[in-house]
Amino acid sequence: GYAVETTNPEAAARQSCAEALQARVRAAAAFIEPEILTMEPATLGRWLEEDSGLAVSRHYLWATFAHLYRNYYVYTYATGIAAAHACARRIREGAAGVVEGYRRFLAAGNSLYPLDAFALTGIDMRRPEPVEEAFAMLADLVERLAELLGQNGRGETG
Repeated sequence: GYAVETTNPEAAARQSCAEALQARVRAAAAFIEPEILTMEPATLGRWLEEDSGLAVSRHYLWATFAHLYRNYYVYTYATGIAAAHACARRIREGAAGVVEGYRRFLAAGNSLYPLDAFALTGIDMRRPEPVEEAFAMLADLVERLAELLGQNGRGETG
């Protein structure tokens, strides 16, 4: 399993930032009916196929996946996304050796501890910067979503 750092004040601050960002995302999506999360996926899928008017609800189905609630799944997923974001940024910026490092990362497969595999790309996931950059990008997307949806979260202005 993964070790969880509980004594590092910087890690605690990042955790606090993550929790605040999660609260903002939840607030922006609060109009979603909680009952959709309790429905059987097969039933919901059948209803979506039978009634084209429900198609707008399809993008909420991510919340019905049980694996999201397994220990450390979200941590692992978020760490991977932060690393991918950092790698993509470095590729866009034309950083030397990042494409070759990414190929070494892919070739490593499951032979290395994930943080060591990410290091092959030149990204040190033991440092806070890649996660902070990913949070900043996500915070910007949440702000843009809030602007697009308006005050009440439904895209209505009244």
